Amino acid sequence: MFVYKILTLNMTWLCPVKCPYCHVERKASLKDDHYLDKADLVRACKEALSLSFNEFRFSGGEPTSAGDKLFDYARTVFDITGVKPSILTSGVYINENWIRKSSGLFSSIYISVENPLHPFHEVVDVNLILKYIKEYSSEETPLRFGLTLVGPESYKNLFEIFESLYEGCGQKCWPQLTSPYLRSFVKPTKKELKALSVETQKIFRKYGAIPCYFLAFTGDKVFEKEHAYRQVANLNPDGSYEKFYSLKQLINHKKEKLNKSIKKRSTFCQNCDWKDCCSPFSEDLELNMCASYCDVRRALFDGMLDGLENAATAN
Repeated sequence: MFVYKILTLNMTWLCPVKCPYCHVERKASLKDDHYLDKADLVRACKEALSLSFNEFRFSGGEPTSAGDKLFDYARTVFDITGVKPSILTSGVYINENWIRKSSGLFSSIYISVENPLHPFHEVVDVNLILKYIKEYSSEETPLRFGLTLVGPESYKNLFEIFESLYEGCGQKCWPQLTSPYLRSFVKPTKKELKALSVETQKIFRKYGAIPCYFLAFTGDKVFEKEHAYRQVANLNPDGSYEKFYSLKQLINHKKEKLNKSIKKRSTFCQNCDWKDCCSPFSEDLELNMCASYCDVRRALFDGMLDGLENAATAN
């Protein structure tokens, strides 16, 4: 099995945005202003390097709340691993000065952007983020869209949402639309699933194959390899690895958990026509939600296929 390993470096749990769908509040306070110690960062990077980790990314909480410390830590990651880290941010502290200081330090700067029609919060100005991406995104300052969460009630507006984001940033990068998933997943109605398929068809007919579209449901590029698995480990601000002392312990735990999950899912899904070609979801996905997840996947794949076929016929 090919395992693509990602180490998420949680700088802090502190975050002024407090998105209602945020998973952090299930394990920590978003008012906790403790920051990751540099010694813990160095230790984690060296251990991850020995375990052949592929990617390093800063997250939280809000990592940009660390100020210039974040830039120093980004240099440290590269010096130890030879890999430029990426960053996941709400964009709340991003401005022209921040963008200038970040030059050359990150492989990607992923900014989560709210659904412009029905935002979960209005702390961050969507139009300002679009402006920054349009004007400043470059090889040295690779500003990109992070996730834009769209609930089932907004499926009927997917084309409008996608187009407003993509055109709003001057087509600099693809929006990453998706729905809340795992414990935040909301089961769509049949009407909403139909809208999801129809709107997806319209998007794919106009723009072609979108590389980052509902990834939690359609699969990461990692899954283009046979028997592939994307494994994410978290280094928390206190220096721990999700209750484990070492990264190796956490990786072994996740491997055991994955194997158990695959075994259970193989039994649960044994009569499904997709069984032989379906990439596994996260090991955290409850089996009782599998059917609802697959309803979303079918709607998405039907829309993608119809859209691409219509585009090919039109050309």
